[in-house]
Amino acid sequence: MQDKIIMINSFEKYAQKYDKWFDNTPFTFFSELKLIISLMPKRGKGIDIGVGTGKFAQALGITTGVEPSLKMGEFAKKRGIKVYRAKAEKLPFKRGCFNYAVMITVLSFLNDPDKAFKEIYRILKKKGHFIIVFVDKDSPVGKYYLKERSKSKFYGKFYSVSEVIDLLNKHKFSVQIIRQTLFSAISYIKEKDLKKIEKFKDGYGEGSFVGIKALKKDG
Repeated sequence: MQDKIIMINSFEKYAQKYDKWFDNTPFTFFSELKLIISLMPKRGKGIDIGVGTGKFAQALGITTGVEPSLKMGEFAKKRGIKVYRAKAEKLPFKRGCFNYAVMITVLSFLNDPDKAFKEIYRILKKKGHFIIVFVDKDSPVGKYYLKERSKSKFYGKFYSVSEVIDLLNKHKFSVQIIRQTLFSAISYIKEKDLKKIEKFKDGYGEGSFVGIKALKKDG
């Protein structure tokens, strides 16, 4: 728990630096964005769980987000997003409010993934979708982050694709699509941008950035 508090404080202190990283690595950002867009439902009301500074939510046309960091949320509000200051483990919404939820590189920072997944299931409508995007623990970037955890304010706990699939199945989500991108790790490991926008491909095991689209099961 103490590690998570330190992490939230780090996001408070370094919100601007975090946001600037995306501006400095546009090819990386758009490579990730293309993958996420490919998993998005064509219509419906969505929410970004852990909206951060709102960079992705704005690009995806999502106007509602949840964010525990006050400073991060201020950035998101300036991007036109209605931000609820709350955590994924206790969402301030009634049952069945949203058609889909996205969670972009937030899994690593959750205090209790089981509670968070239960909450996301609760707020989704029948046949709602959960799009979860994360750095694969078994990828080059994931392995690098595991080595460097003690040196960075922004590294949390990382998960393999199989671990995320197990979590989804446990909480009554059915995996529909798995896609991957960032086949070069340069932007994360050396903090240099890619030379071009990378294409995504189905499956996992090659790219460091993985997205899963899952369907809420009945009951």
